[in-house]
Amino acid sequence: MLLTTVALVLVSYILGSIPFGFLAGKAKGVDIRTAGSGNIGATNAGRVLGWKIGISVFFLDFLKGAIPPAFALWLLDLPTWVAILTGLVSFAGHLFPIWLKFKGGKGVATAAGVTAVLLPIPFLLSLATWILLLLAWRMVSLSSIGAALVLIGAVLTWHDPFGAAHLDRTLFGLISGVLVILKHNSNIRRIATGTENEIRLSRGLDGLSRILHLGATGGWVGIGWFFTFVIGLGIFGIFGEIATKPHAERPWWLPVPQVFEKSSPGAPFPEPLRKEQGSLIAGQAVSAVFPAYFEIQVWLAFTALATAVGWRQKGKLHRNRVKVLGIALLLLLCGWALERQVSAKRYVRNDSLDKALTTRDPLLIHEAAGQRIEFNRLHGYSVLLNLITLTVATLAMGLAAFPPALPLSKEQLAEEPLAQGSE
Repeated sequence: MLLTTVALVLVSYILGSIPFGFLAGKAKGVDIRTAGSGNIGATNAGRVLGWKIGISVFFLDFLKGAIPPAFALWLLDLPTWVAILTGLVSFAGHLFPIWLKFKGGKGVATAAGVTAVLLPIPFLLSLATWILLLLAWRMVSLSSIGAALVLIGAVLTWHDPFGAAHLDRTLFGLISGVLVILKHNSNIRRIATGTENEIRLSRGLDGLSRILHLGATGGWVGIGWFFTFVIGLGIFGIFGEIATKPHAERPWWLPVPQVFEKSSPGAPFPEPLRKEQGSLIAGQAVSAVFPAYFEIQVWLAFTALATAVGWRQKGKLHRNRVKVLGIALLLLLCGWALERQVSAKRYVRNDSLDKALTTRDPLLIHEAAGQRIEFNRLHGYSVLLNLITLTVATLAMGLAAFPPALPLSKEQLAEEPLAQGSE
């Protein structure tokens, strides 16, 4: 295994050090190191040689990062640490290629390839972040830095990141994310001074913004209203109806527990008491969906806002669009935080209810009644905040019907001077 690992590491470095951007420039008679930003990566290749070559360089750099760890894991069935080592070495080869006196690129595409194999979920989150930041600010460097930060955050927040099962992948994610950020130190200075290069807004890029914006705002609003009024009320209605029925009229799989056959201890508990069973079941079912509901909502809101930010310079309407979406996103985050409190309070309420109904102790019944009132108050605030959020998001969806004008095509740009000269 030692010889195999050493050979694989050497091959990984050689593969990673192949400067595809430099070679593409040489094929066109251009030394890409002296043109544009001077970087040999896909961004500068696209800027100097055209977007088709830039995309090709990106995928080649991506593959030279993905192939070594994939080969180690899936073909040779080597330990995870060997796959991570080959990925890091390939990444280092791009950063410090022996063929160019160890002066390479920033390694974003190569790191993305390695990450896609070793950390697929954090990779997808980073990729989504990269696309959205690019659409919002038109700066590849800023998008890459943001994606690296999301990668670091993702590996630090997954289940037991420093446990034995995940430690090696966590360390890889941290190392690669930090290296990408460090390689962008000059870009960070230019971003801070407002002199960083921005990509030109093409019709294709603008079309992607429109698709994502319409899909995100529509999905946000549609999922929100559907979950609130169809899923939420539907579940409570169904189980509430079943719970009101006596034992003989119920489905066999939902019997009435003996504790709910007794009389109600009084307000605020329902009469008949068995109604409480339906409320408990429905609440448990709906609360289990809340984490996914808010995660999806936040990503859709972030997508809608990021694409809107890219249009902020096109007029007052589009600046107002950003404000509306920003308010809606802030309300959504507040609603998520409040719902976490509601969920925690639900467990306290249920525990006190269980003790009160099983013992029928007057003091415990009084305590359970207080917990129930407090829970209902918090839950009411949560529902109200959710309705306000969806109302503001619906306004943003209405504004989505008025996107900015499309950028001029190459043919229109060529004809524009002629049209101006004829006036």
